[in-house]
Amino acid sequence: MSQREKITEEKAQEIGKAFLLDRYPSAKVKYNKTVPVSEQDTPSYYLEGNIEVRSGSIVAQFIWPPDRYTFKIWVSCLSGRILRWEMN
Repeated sequence: MSQREKITEEKAQEIGKAFLLDRYPSAKVKYNKTVPVSEQDTPSYYLEGNIEVRSGSIVAQFIWPPDRYTFKIWVSCLSGRILRWEMN
């Protein structure tokens, strides 16, 4: 088995942000924590942060504040795939 190059923390954050923006296009994403972890022999990055999501019409976006959530994302260091994610 050949040793593959691991992705960087910055690349993991880009992958996580793209994943969230694909689901919530107008959202604002902010990371609070990025930590390398190893679960079940799978090296990954644990990303934690906040996301602000504006919903509704353009007028509604000015009247009501955005919904705020926290998220957790695990990104594989080897493949760059999202292994799992949570949003509260």
